[in-house]
Amino acid sequence: ALRGLKRAPFRTLVIDGTDNSLLQRGKLLGVSIALSRYLLAHFSEKRIAIVLPAGKAAVIANLATVLAGKIPVGLNFTAPREAISSAIDRAEIKTAISAEQFRARFPNFAWPNEVVLLDQLIPKLQRQILFWWIAGTILPSSLLSRWLGLPRTGGHEEAVLLFTSGSSGEPKGVVLSHHNIIGNVAQFTVMLDAGPDDRLLASLPFFHSFGCTVTLWYPLIEGTPIITYPNPLDASKNAALVEKYKVTVMLATPTFLRAYLRKAEPQQLQSARLVIVGAEKMPLDLAEKFRERFGKCVYEGYGLTETAPV
Repeated sequence: ALRGLKRAPFRTLVIDGTDNSLLQRGKLLGVSIALSRYLLAHFSEKRIAIVLPAGKAAVIANLATVLAGKIPVGLNFTAPREAISSAIDRAEIKTAISAEQFRARFPNFAWPNEVVLLDQLIPKLQRQILFWWIAGTILPSSLLSRWLGLPRTGGHEEAVLLFTSGSSGEPKGVVLSHHNIIGNVAQFTVMLDAGPDDRLLASLPFFHSFGCTVTLWYPLIEGTPIITYPNPLDASKNAALVEKYKVTVMLATPTFLRAYLRKAEPQQLQSARLVIVGAEKMPLDLAEKFRERFGKCVYEGYGLTETAPV
């Protein structure tokens, strides 16, 4: 990820669809390193929960946690309180990263004792961010990674911890290794064959393995820009973002495609060259209706959390 972000550091990697703000690769790296040093200095535990929707803050939080040598645990903030409490206990979570405005929307969430609020913390780290932004831009990857104390190998060590939806009982914790994530990213890279003009719609939640691997770690490693939006069910807004930013790869679930059929116009999805679904079975009649309305074939990926996912 560090090497991926250092390539063309002035190119935009994240466009946040909620406010249309842009985040360049180099600045993303600088903010994430500064936050990672804060996490290292203040928290000793191995795992840190991320409680944020898809957006630039969630990208920063996940990358910073990994750069701090810790394991990000994406928590499903839409799950019942009992499921969240179970996940926090199993993962031995003491600290979560979130934002004040987002936290206020979930007063009944089973928050751990410590909550790092990015919208309050980041303004206090401006000097550190500027320093690491410059250092991250000018220093070679090998020197920067040694300075940060990053391990040269990850292999089968735990990289992320995700929880299943709990459809068959209590949510199960799934440990994914660096090898799992990077192997899946490499396979997806070959299949996608992205060019310089490709852009991904990243509205899938990062706490699901589909969003975690394909719309979070794939862009960080390979550099394909993403347009983020926190609500994948808001088809009218997502369709408007596809049209505005000429998104070429749409990632969704069949349920989300039904929303596009109701709320999106054919010209809005014109730029999409690939529409890929996963997470649930794709009904053939839905694929046919989508092709008739938008002129796009729907590709179905089979995956599950334990396979990282595709």
